[in-house]
Amino acid sequence: MKFTCKGNSLRVPLAAALLIALVLFQGIPIHAEGKLTLQFQGVDIMEVLKLLAEQAGFNIVAGQSVNGRVTLFVKDVDPWEAFEVILASNDLAYERKGQILTVMTQRDYELLHGRPYQDRRMVKSLTPHYAKAEDLSRALTQVKSNIGRVISDQATNTLILMDTPPVVEEMLKLAQEMDQPLETRIFSLSYGTVKAVTPVLQEAMTKGMGKVSVDERTNQIVVTDYPFKLEALASMVKAFDERATEVLIDAKIIQVTLSDKFQLGIDWAALARENITLKGMGALNLTSGGSIKVANAALNQGGDYKVLIEALRSYGKSKILSEPRLTVINNQEAKILVGSKEPYVTTQISQAGTGTAVTAEQVNFIDVGVKLFVTPTIARDNFITMRIRPEVSSKTGTLTTAQKNEIPIVETAQAETVILVEDGSTVILGGLIRDEDSIDQQRIPLLGDIPVLGALFRSTKDTKKRSELVVFLTPHIITGERESTQ
Repeated sequence: MKFTCKGNSLRVPLAAALLIALVLFQGIPIHAEGKLTLQFQGVDIMEVLKLLAEQAGFNIVAGQSVNGRVTLFVKDVDPWEAFEVILASNDLAYERKGQILTVMTQRDYELLHGRPYQDRRMVKSLTPHYAKAEDLSRALTQVKSNIGRVISDQATNTLILMDTPPVVEEMLKLAQEMDQPLETRIFSLSYGTVKAVTPVLQEAMTKGMGKVSVDERTNQIVVTDYPFKLEALASMVKAFDERATEVLIDAKIIQVTLSDKFQLGIDWAALARENITLKGMGALNLTSGGSIKVANAALNQGGDYKVLIEALRSYGKSKILSEPRLTVINNQEAKILVGSKEPYVTTQISQAGTGTAVTAEQVNFIDVGVKLFVTPTIARDNFITMRIRPEVSSKTGTLTTAQKNEIPIVETAQAETVILVEDGSTVILGGLIRDEDSIDQQRIPLLGDIPVLGALFRSTKDTKKRSELVVFLTPHIITGERESTQ
């Protein structure tokens, strides 16, 4: 149903428009539960209320101070919604007594009832049987509207709810659902930590009702909530308290002192063409810190590196620096260091209360050598994502401070990569090249030790060596179903 009216300064066109609208609606039964399409532009509010009363079946009584004009374009709306929108657009209010709707200004409504028209709140009180009124108050406060209030009396364990009727009904229903006996359950963690699990449980507990406390000494969590909620929380604790899967990393760190012919480093592509160990891998362009993956079958079925190590000797003298085997928990970092700790002294001068200078020395250490950081992450289908960060450092000199302290100058080469390998496959990292300068001295026994003249019987030679570091990594997933040794 639709009618359109446009206001005019002349009363005759307006009356004609209303008459046409009444003719169009004549004979069509309209009820309050039907839908209306209204189009008003500058129509007097009294005429609009009259037309709405006739078409929607409302009994409307308008006060003398009700005036204004209505501009409204709505489609397929409930008559009650249209009625309230029309009043709100003109700062009007209404009061319902039985089947009669009395329309007045909002000012008249406030003078009559002692409160603003928008503050049409109802008040309900309830006394919980099991829950505390204070706890329910915190939960119901999240439901109330902007004009609502929730008041709790701890002495009588009573709640007072003040809000619009629909919101009060919703709060009463929610309070009835929450007024149930709470239970307390203790969860003992075997693998997880209370610090990690507690925040997750707090997000899932009943707001305003659930409580949690922890005992870090025994790694236990005490949770108080409704029985049905405790079942869900128990499932969460079980999911987060699973035994962490471990990864056994079998590593070999090999140093290849490059011969003069291969000063640019190991040619992995040529090595793949010449050696059956790396057959079928295609072209290999390995930069500093790069990596390639080799299946177990390619390494003599079980990670036997002897064939490949023998092949590396064609590039220079090879030496196994370390063969560590270590187990690390999933998503935790493992660190391998092959080298030494270089000590150096720092001096701190402070002023004492007597005005004299106090000097304090502190010995510090810096790691020098080969460092390897590996962080495995177990994925699906027995694949492992490994974040690998190799680092090669060496002392190249010292820096003398004003306090005559010598600080070592360390040259470092490092790279970082993330690769995905299958359980039991081997990763080869190469391209980490470093230069070493050494002085070789040759002398004739006894004669070379003679002051001044001994220089005739000894000689020195500066030697430069270039070496490349090759790292083999083979991860194995440990599930507890098989034994492993380190």
